[in-house]
Amino acid sequence: MRCTNLPSSKPRCHQLWVGIGLILVLILGVGLWTLTTRGVLLPHSSAEFGSEDSNVEPNYRALRSLAQRTVEHGAISHSSLVAVLTEHGASREVSKEIIDSLDINWIHQAHQAAETLAPEHLSSQQQLIDFLKRQGFNLEEATYGATNAAIDWEQRAITLAQQYVDRAPFSRVVVIERLKHNGFTHSQSVRAVDQLGVEWKVHAHERAQTIVNNTGFAAQPPTREFILNMLDTQGFTEAEAQYALGQVRKR
Repeated sequence: MRCTNLPSSKPRCHQLWVGIGLILVLILGVGLWTLTTRGVLLPHSSAEFGSEDSNVEPNYRALRSLAQRTVEHGAISHSSLVAVLTEHGASREVSKEIIDSLDINWIHQAHQAAETLAPEHLSSQQQLIDFLKRQGFNLEEATYGATNAAIDWEQRAITLAQQYVDRAPFSRVVVIERLKHNGFTHSQSVRAVDQLGVEWKVHAHERAQTIVNNTGFAAQPPTREFILNMLDTQGFTEAEAQYALGQVRKR
């Protein structure tokens, strides 16, 4: 666009260029506002978000603070902390980036969880390891936490063994197997059972009497061979079974 040199045209020409300039400024301002509100031009400096990564999300600093508070509040695993951050809108990638920036000792977290989060009904070290794995700790972390927890597993084995013998006239073999099934080692199970001071032959007698009193044998009492076989399958020794036969009362 050209302006003539006529005096009468100069004011109009000046006004026209001013108008064009204002329009350009307005267009530029709207464009910058749009880019800013969409997060394109938001600053991502380490001073603002606590990270040198220029691609962090706008709420990086808030998410990092949340992760830190969560860890300080109580023991938690890496995967559980990722879940906390994703529930608050972070992607898994950003969540892992934030967590890795905190330099958390996960072995220590597993140890703390073993002593503060483990339910009282867990009776063996193996059960505690399985519990910690369900909380998101890996095998190494869970094993360390359970192994170093200030828990007297020997006493827990004794307590559980006593519960079994109080419940029914089990044999020594059966109680040991029950303890092993609950995660105790063979040596822990044997030591616990031997601490009870149980008269296993008395248990054999009680079990034999139960067999004799069974209503299924009302018409014809069970034979000695049948009782001996039943006691044998339930883990009683020959001597215990013979004692039981000598003490059992016929119906």
